[in-house]
Amino acid sequence: MQFKGKDGGFEKKLVVHFTEVDKGLVVSKANFFRLKEITGSPDTDNWGGKEITLFNDKTVQRPDGTFGGVRIKMPVTADEQGKPLL
Repeated sequence: MQFKGKDGGFEKKLVVHFTEVDKGLVVSKANFFRLKEITGSPDTDNWGGKEITLFNDKTVQRPDGTFGGVRIKMPVTADEQGKPLL
């Protein structure tokens, strides 16, 4: 997709879409590298059908000073559910 940049020009951004929700997610550089790691492929054509978990990371900082942002992690397995977080 194309988005209007700060300079008034347009820039292309990668957007991933999900089967369980109607919204898409504009992929930041950090999330791109995380998706690449989780899926085992830098090719976005190979990302389809992979499960991920989205979460709010309150440590994300933006240039405008706001905090928090969407991050991606591997889904929690049935074995891990219910275990205390360390």
